[in-house]
Amino acid sequence: MRTRSRLIGILLLLMTSVILVAPASAQSTAPTSPRALSPSAAEITKATLNETSVDGPALWTSTTGTVRGVLAWTQGDGTRRLGVMTTAIGTKFGNKVTLPETSFVRPAVTRTSAGKVAVAWTGTDASRTLNILYDVYGARAKLTLWGDTSGYSPALVAVGNTLLLAWTGMNSGRSLNVMSINTGTALSKGWKVTLGAFSSMSAPSFSYEASRSEYVLGWLATSPANQLAVARSSDAKGWSGRTLVAEWSFSAPALLGIVGNYYTMPPHYVAWTGMDARRSLNFQYTRSFPSWPDPANTKVTLAEAAYQAPALGFISGPSLVLVAWTGTDAAHHLNVAVLTPMSPPPCALPGISPVTPRVISQGTSGRKEVALTIDAGGAAGRPNVMLDALKTAGVKSSWFITAEWAQAYPAVVARVKADGHLLYNHTVDHPDLVNPARSDNYICYQLGLANQILADRAGVSGTRPYFRPPYGSYNTQVVNRAAGLGYYTVMWSLNTHDDQDSTTADQIYNTVKAELAPGKIILMHAGSAHEPEAIARVLQYIKSQGYRLVTIDQLLAP
Repeated sequence: MRTRSRLIGILLLLMTSVILVAPASAQSTAPTSPRALSPSAAEITKATLNETSVDGPALWTSTTGTVRGVLAWTQGDGTRRLGVMTTAIGTKFGNKVTLPETSFVRPAVTRTSAGKVAVAWTGTDASRTLNILYDVYGARAKLTLWGDTSGYSPALVAVGNTLLLAWTGMNSGRSLNVMSINTGTALSKGWKVTLGAFSSMSAPSFSYEASRSEYVLGWLATSPANQLAVARSSDAKGWSGRTLVAEWSFSAPALLGIVGNYYTMPPHYVAWTGMDARRSLNFQYTRSFPSWPDPANTKVTLAEAAYQAPALGFISGPSLVLVAWTGTDAAHHLNVAVLTPMSPPPCALPGISPVTPRVISQGTSGRKEVALTIDAGGAAGRPNVMLDALKTAGVKSSWFITAEWAQAYPAVVARVKADGHLLYNHTVDHPDLVNPARSDNYICYQLGLANQILADRAGVSGTRPYFRPPYGSYNTQVVNRAAGLGYYTVMWSLNTHDDQDSTTADQIYNTVKAELAPGKIILMHAGSAHEPEAIARVLQYIKSQGYRLVTIDQLLAP
């Protein structure tokens, strides 16, 4: 059974301890443009991972596909080996691989359009030679860039299936360099440019946004020392002059360029570890890159501390960014968090028509029909046994699935679809949407990202028009925000209580027998301990009473 305490054990719940770096008067004055993060305008869903690191992590993210993020780091277990993990939802990573390669600092990571994960790192040889490993989860082709060395971490982006590597050289001027890497039958060097005008005392940050054909670099200037510097390019060869940001750090900044005007979000963000004693995490955005506005309305300092450089990525329209960092605890655990804006953009999605707010718990046609609904958001259970019973009985059901469950059990989700059952939205990671109080955009994030991931995972067009709130917890805000995203809120009128481990198969059967009536929406759970023993008897009994078992849309049809 999925309990709230188990959820808390997986993810640290909502944090709102955000401190704005601005005078009190600025905090009370509404900015003219949307504030990306502020004490009343940001929520953090955070997870501390078991893995530890000797440096900050590296992060690649995407707004589409079944892999939304790849995390890479140099392991803090004494081996200094490289580790790689993937995620679909941002805060729960898996599919870990440990590579035999080692580094003194963090690696860089990216993923090509062909779905191949690549990492780059500074070797532990005396010369600190740069290396690239392509197709981490497959054949693993390696290229050592003899003669190209760095004392810092490199940065890596993919443009189609071509890799672009950026690093700080070990020449006296500490010049930034960019090189293309061909990924054909074997890895090979392409063109290289040395950016003599860009002198760095840190690893660079490197980002590419295809919709604007824009490359952006971020680094720490050598003069003025430790000040954040940024530049842009249309081809990664010719770069604009550097622009200084009025902030300082002792480790590399993370610079992110996102899809222009995506859900009205500002297109450029930078994150860095402050030089205060606490090593606080800082964020700022700009709508006029490469210049940066007055930080009063665009900069925040989170109540989180980082050991070294953070990493940023954009994973979904309604959510802001995924941030990863190494903690300042004694073991230096990795942390990841989804930052969700509470101020604009509005909780709406392009191309989605709102529906009239409505809570559905019963069919009203009077037909002798009932709908079987199955929630999947907690334990694995024995869903294939339930699917076998449904197939034998010739029954189609409606499944409400979380993105987290879909990520954990993709084969089951694929079978649900293949067997002809309907898939609907049950949020990203099964939070209570009412307690603690949530923002509109937190609800939007939970429904919007879950829809994207389930659509990608199951190969369906989407999960509309039905959504079920976790724990059955909803209020007017939840119902209205869901309707704005094209969802009716679906509850139930016959609860088998099968999510409780103490509920036996006989009790499940007897509950259905006692409460069966036309129009009932029956609630079951894929992770139930005893539903697999009861479901065949339940289906047989319902049919014996002359009822049709239908899907939600069939039940609600006139």
